[in-house]
Amino acid sequence: MDSDAAAQRVDNSGKNIVLPDNIQLLSTNELLGLIQNHREELSKYVTKFCSLQDVSKEIQGLEVKLKELEQKFENLEKDKTQVIEMFDNFKQLEAEYSYKWRKLHDDIDIKYSPNVLKNKLEAELKELDHASRIIEENASNSNELDSFINQYLDIRTQYHSKREKLSTWKQQGELYE
Repeated sequence: MDSDAAAQRVDNSGKNIVLPDNIQLLSTNELLGLIQNHREELSKYVTKFCSLQDVSKEIQGLEVKLKELEQKFENLEKDKTQVIEMFDNFKQLEAEYSYKWRKLHDDIDIKYSPNVLKNKLEAELKELDHASRIIEENASNSNELDSFINQYLDIRTQYHSKREKLSTWKQQGELYE
């Protein structure tokens, strides 16, 4: 017999029984003697294999749980990656928001600062004064006295209103002090 055939024997039910390593080194009489002398220990040894089935089932159950946990962990890693990407996007949006907020305030300060508004009001006063002088010069050439008076009064009213605003503003000082 070769060593594989010697290591496996067929029992009465036709199932292969795996024998211990190096069993072929023992004679048949020695094996029978061991079986008869140590029947109780052999019985205990065989019953241990029965409990192995329970352990095997438990191991299989634990393997299934481990695979489920691995899947959950992979899902968590994907979620973590998505959260990190979202966080990075939010940081970028926050930076853009801060930049635009500063730019808006700078634009507002440039466009509506007290000095700019005063200069604008002074420029409007000069334009209104210039416009009223042009109307005065053209009045001698105009045949429509009512139109001249309406235009002149409108421009001079705007001029005096804005001049009063500027004068009040200068008397009160800076509005933001």
